[in-house]
Amino acid sequence: MENSTIGQVFITATKEKYRFLFNGFCTIEHLWDMSINDLDFIYKELEEGLNAVQVPGLLKNQPEKKIQEIKNKLSIIEFIFNSKVEQEKAAEKAALKAQQNQRILAIIAQKKDVELENMPVEELEKLIA
Repeated sequence: MENSTIGQVFITATKEKYRFLFNGFCTIEHLWDMSINDLDFIYKELEEGLNAVQVPGLLKNQPEKKIQEIKNKLSIIEFIFNSKVEQEKAAEKAALKAQQNQRILAIIAQKKDVELENMPVEELEKLIA
């Protein structure tokens, strides 16, 4: 979803005071604190609600506002979910990079130790003085 579109969805959500049903009612701010598993659960529940509202019945005019609200909520959950997944991937990548850097620093230290061990005593004494 484009940033301008998701931005409009967030504006609508705040104006309409959207709430998400999960252990009581949650605001958008609460969603950012949830795990991706919790977000996935809420997403599935919203999907079920959307499917239930869209089932054709005897009434010809479906509640369009309710359908749009559910679609907006799905977009919000998806956006936050994807953001969290990206953050987790970035953190994993940073951790791997830090681990690799630590290994490289250890190898450099080891090579410097070997260099020092191979130096003549006279040169080592000069380094101390």
